[in-house]
Amino acid sequence: MKLSYIDTGNFLRGLLILIKKDNIIHQKEVELLNKMGKQLGFDREIYESAVNEFLLKKNIDSTVPRFSSLKVSIEFINDSIKMGFVDNYFHVKELEWLYEVAKKNKIPSSFVNKKLAKYIKKYPEKEGQLDPKSLKRLKKVKI
Repeated sequence: MKLSYIDTGNFLRGLLILIKKDNIIHQKEVELLNKMGKQLGFDREIYESAVNEFLLKKNIDSTVPRFSSLKVSIEFINDSIKMGFVDNYFHVKELEWLYEVAKKNKIPSSFVNKKLAKYIKKYPEKEGQLDPKSLKRLKKVKI
């Protein structure tokens, strides 16, 4: 999907914020971010610089991103779910961040829950990697 420059920047910044939510930057998260940064069309130097600045807490706007379309918002939520699991533990703060993004982009939190439940159904081994508080919410979701 072709994104505008603003959406591309918001996408990368949103993923950086998500990574930082559990206060642990895992190498697998950085590797996936590098892959996603490349797919978004960033030069390697730019997304590596963004990661380094973010880790040092410099110049990163933590405002919840507003995307230009529902399609972009959904893509962000899908990629965020992948990112949330890449370190083998999807923290409740990461899920809360997705709810904030969804709300700002006029997507119901139930949509996020359904996407997450579908992801776990597709990859059942991921269920044990979900924060227990988050898992309790998802047990109620009908997919």
